[in-house]
Amino acid sequence: SHWALALHWLRKLCDGPLQPDGFSAAAAIRACEHAGQWPLALALLQGLGALRISADVVVYSSAITTCEKNQQWKMALRIFEQMEEQGVVPNAVTYAACISACGRQSDWRQALHLLMSARDAQQFSTIACNATISACANGHEWQVPLRLLQLAPQKTLLTFSSAISACERCAQWQHALGILEEMQRVLFGDTSVVNLCISACVKADQAQMAAQLLRKALPDRS
Repeated sequence: SHWALALHWLRKLCDGPLQPDGFSAAAAIRACEHAGQWPLALALLQGLGALRISADVVVYSSAITTCEKNQQWKMALRIFEQMEEQGVVPNAVTYAACISACGRQSDWRQALHLLMSARDAQQFSTIACNATISACANGHEWQVPLRLLQLAPQKTLLTFSSAISACERCAQWQHALGILEEMQRVLFGDTSVVNLCISACVKADQAQMAAQLLRKALPDRS
């Protein structure tokens, strides 16, 4: 398998004349991630000292991403804390991975805290912002996404759809329609986003507005 092969070559590098570096370790950790071998990835992270490899931001970010992809959000946060304790400065990738891990657990407050830390550290990114909005949607929080929508460095389809999803889950149909209108000025919308707005109207007993949206979404057959 790929992860076994990656670990094999990492050991070979350690035994040979060439000194492996953080990129070598990060590649091995990512191989473990793709194979779902997150405990092995963490064991590798903890054992880097014995291999004479310094864990840098790339290594830590790879380990955090591995935890996020394997639903290990508490471990992702623990590694983030360990990283800061070791004096390694997180980058935009690190923050985004940690925020995504929180989003999988619907912990939008922790996600927002991390996003604000990223902004203070000048590591604010569209990916991190989108991940925070998604965390809010999962946690049924709709007011924070409205504010983050204005802070996003670049508004993508995911930015708008995640914010609309947050409004839809809380039956905030007017805000959902407002976001849809803004999105249609910036991007071409898709059917799934309109469907979320229709669902928000239905949840708020706004059947007439839902019908109007449905008529607009249907192709003109005249």
